[in-house]
Amino acid sequence: YKYFGPRLDQIRSPDAVVIVDKSPYEMTEDAAASILQGAENSSMILSGHDAPVRSFSMRADRKTAVSVDQNGVWKLWDIESGKVYTPKNYPGKVRTALFADEGRKLILVDEDGSVRVSTLRTGEVETIGRDLESVLYDAISPDAQRVTVGTKDNKVHVLELGTAKPTSFAVGGKLLAVGSTDAGEMILTSSKGIVKLWKIEPGQAPAPVLEKYIPGLKVKGSALSQNGDRLLAFAELAGDDYVLSWVFGAADVKMIDAYDFAGEDGKLASVAATSDGSVIAILGTDGRLWKWVPDQGDPVLIGKADSGSKVFFSKTGTTVWVADKTGRLQAWMLPVPTTK
Repeated sequence: YKYFGPRLDQIRSPDAVVIVDKSPYEMTEDAAASILQGAENSSMILSGHDAPVRSFSMRADRKTAVSVDQNGVWKLWDIESGKVYTPKNYPGKVRTALFADEGRKLILVDEDGSVRVSTLRTGEVETIGRDLESVLYDAISPDAQRVTVGTKDNKVHVLELGTAKPTSFAVGGKLLAVGSTDAGEMILTSSKGIVKLWKIEPGQAPAPVLEKYIPGLKVKGSALSQNGDRLLAFAELAGDDYVLSWVFGAADVKMIDAYDFAGEDGKLASVAATSDGSVIAILGTDGRLWKWVPDQGDPVLIGKADSGSKVFFSKTGTTVWVADKTGRLQAWMLPVPTTK
């Protein structure tokens, strides 16, 4: 296999910096964390977490990034200065984070479902407290207007940030995944071998949009295209790992066996999709990274990190961020087809 070295697009000089001294969380510089860049900003590695990263978001201008690890600790990365900040007195443990309002605001979702919206320049924080038990899944809508969480009792809770109005639903079967798209919230469930996808439009109850009888399927992770046209998942079936691709409106589910592209011992860690769902990133537990275009054949190996925990796409879909098991994040540029 031919590996492509990790690299990033050029990072434009920022016209502003994030002001952290006004934050109520007492953001302190983390001397143990680092931002490593190669020549001419051609590669980037973010180091500093003590546990694998489970949520990562970078502003569209690539000036600032935020990450959350499996211990609920979050960090703010100032790409230009190379400084990393960690909150000293954050009141909870975070599950996920996302920049909103063109990077001016930061949305944090805690383990109990509480939501905190911070204005980065002024330090103002709006808190919407919730006390949900056993939150298993979470999602923030692309327009940052809704936060959806799924709980262990197989209920889905949708919060409208503009009105702070919560709505809860009980869905049939075991809850497998929760996602949010431009078209609404998507819920994946399983009952008696039937895997079903539900859609929740604003102000409406969940309505099924896809279902497939796949007995014995154990979904371990999923991803949705931002436009809501495609659902990706990786799952175990009869001892093997599979990647599944559902195109909404299509009758069949496309499934590929990890054995065919990762080998006998290949185990998968995570999948991610570009905003239109046309390109899929597949990460193995051993750090191998594949690019898959479902309509163009089998996955193609594009690189290898030290290990694999989770994979994230940039907003532009040109960069893949790989989180390894030690807490590091590494950027990989997808190969761009050349035209003659």
